[in-house]
Amino acid sequence: KSRFANYFHFEDYLPDELHDIAMRYTSQKNVRLTEEATHFLSEQLMEGFRKQSILLQVGLARLLQSLVYRVTLI
Repeated sequence: KSRFANYFHFEDYLPDELHDIAMRYTSQKNVRLTEEATHFLSEQLMEGFRKQSILLQVGLARLLQSLVYRVTLI
């Protein structure tokens, strides 16, 4: 028997939702992305969504921060 009485299931974010979150994050950090960087970010989020194991292993917040950092280096 589990020590937890309640369990919560949260639906996965869709790539577009993750992109919106990433764009808000960049705005809060006063970072403006080029069109190329924005496109790269979208592609990476779609790839991560397709390979959902990546999202489960690293967590969404860490993934978004990592991607935003990578696109700011482009």
